[in-house]
Amino acid sequence: MWLFISIIGLISLILLFIQTQFVKDIIRDRVVAIVNDQLEAKLEIGQIGGNYFTHLSIYKGALKFGDTTIVGFDEISVSYKLWDLLDERVEIPSIQLIKPYARVEIDSSGVLNFSRIAKPSTPKPPKPVDSNATALAGFKIRLGEFVIRDGEFEIVSSQFHGQIVQFNLGMKASVSEKKQSIEMDRLSFKILKTS
Repeated sequence: MWLFISIIGLISLILLFIQTQFVKDIIRDRVVAIVNDQLEAKLEIGQIGGNYFTHLSIYKGALKFGDTTIVGFDEISVSYKLWDLLDERVEIPSIQLIKPYARVEIDSSGVLNFSRIAKPSTPKPPKPVDSNATALAGFKIRLGEFVIRDGEFEIVSSQFHGQIVQFNLGMKASVSEKKQSIEMDRLSFKILKTS
């Protein structure tokens, strides 16, 4: 009996410990280091919030070339239901992307700045396809809400400089082996041409 209580107590302490900001900062630093090893650009993440079991939030994320931010956001929040995985369902009640930003630059030879994000690598041969595999491994996926709030996207080239501002989107989606659906209920934005 004491052994069982001790094991439950130890598991509880571990679960509480991984919820601390100290551990979240260690995870953030490790993820940033792994990603930055693969990129020519530099990933920065301000803070990780949430509790790992039902929702996560990432604050102040950016991908930069030098001092130029090419992709960034104020917040990404994802809520999910882990227990549904046992029933072959991926249930994501909400994904919210707050104040995303992207800057697409096209140089004089027509090359996009995004094409230079990843470090060059040697391609691996494709793995053989399992002809008996079930689509989505039999899982059903449901996204209750996908929201983008107050996005800004900038396109810069030698001949054009334009922006899409106040970009807002609301949609939901579901995917199964036999049916896919996407419903959009909000879309608004302004287009500005600065040159």
